[in-house]
Amino acid sequence: MVIPAYQPNQVLVNLIQSLVTQKNVDILVIDDGSSDSSRDYFLKIERIPQVVLLRHQINQGKGQALKTAIEYFLLSCPDNCVGIVTADADGQHAVADILNMVKQQIKHPHNLVIGIRTFDKTVPYRSRFGNQLTCYLFKFFFGKMLMDTQSGLRAIPRNFLPELLTIPSRGYEFELEMLIKAIRQNIQIKEIPINTIYQDKNKHSHFNPLIDSLKIYFIFIRFLANSILSALIDYIVFALFIFQTQNMLLSLCMARLVASSLNFSFSRSLVFKSKNKVISQGSKYILLLVFLMVTSYGCMSFLVTVLGMNVFISKIIVEGSLFLASFAVQNIFIFRRGAI
Repeated sequence: MVIPAYQPNQVLVNLIQSLVTQKNVDILVIDDGSSDSSRDYFLKIERIPQVVLLRHQINQGKGQALKTAIEYFLLSCPDNCVGIVTADADGQHAVADILNMVKQQIKHPHNLVIGIRTFDKTVPYRSRFGNQLTCYLFKFFFGKMLMDTQSGLRAIPRNFLPELLTIPSRGYEFELEMLIKAIRQNIQIKEIPINTIYQDKNKHSHFNPLIDSLKIYFIFIRFLANSILSALIDYIVFALFIFQTQNMLLSLCMARLVASSLNFSFSRSLVFKSKNKVISQGSKYILLLVFLMVTSYGCMSFLVTVLGMNVFISKIIVEGSLFLASFAVQNIFIFRRGAI
């Protein structure tokens, strides 16, 4: 059992005492640079025989606290330990749910098991909206709908733990990166329902709704960077050819040929990190390319010849409309690394 903690209160002490009373579990607590105001709580925790307490001298973030725990587990625990269960320190997880997660890990030792909360109107709006938005974005980018991408109650298989140490993120966004890496590594993700608990409207949470949310959503923006770069190259090549030839079809074909060659290479190796056969993916990509070219040319021709729109403005409108659709098709149907 792993519990990262920053500025905890008596809630964490009560949680740990309940866990060790009901089940003989070993608990690893990481003090992530808490101030002296939390010293008494950590002293109480440290006196519990089943608890190992690790400390960060300064606050490094939840993700780094989890990585510290993972490193300790891999170095200290025997190979027959199937993995770790993580829980939050702020009382969001019921003891019964945590103990059930331990059972789930024993039952599904090779799966990443996520405890999913119910986000009804009793949940604080910022938590409800943020989680729902992240879930839909995750579905769009990675082709799998998860009902709770930010849940801290998880059972993580041992064979997956070394991969998590390669994640550079140190804050709350680490948990989203974990799910992305599970998708890439073809780790089965299993969801189980848990109680939804928000004590005092979640005021004890150290999640910063602005800064931490931006860090989480930047992960999605990062996956769009290659497509944005390809779109810029496409537009520049198109502009060069249209000035030289005044031929929209030729300019469109040349621009798409140059940009798509780079997009395919970068998407395969850097963005989606796919290892499937190049021929299979290449043929699918060519079909997508042809479809996009025909659609783009048809729409641009209509806007330019029928509506009298400027050719450069028409390209921005048409390509912008096709941009996200193209990314989704590449992610779900072309570069996807197997069913999850």
